[in-house]
Amino acid sequence: MNYRDIITIEPEKRGGKPCVRGLLIIVYEVLEYLLQTRSQISNLRRGAMLAIGVNLR
Repeated sequence: MNYRDIITIEPEKRGGKPCVRGLLIIVYEVLEYLLQTRSQISNLRRGAMLAIGVNLR
């Protein structure tokens, strides 16, 4: 699968920023969401490890 099948750039949509094809969602927003979710999961795991007394260092 080619990224061009998923990502489009159209000047009249969202200021010409790369969007997910067929949606008005900017690729940056998807990546930002994934990074935030990953960070939240990491924090939850870290908290759980600390709660059971595992040393993370």
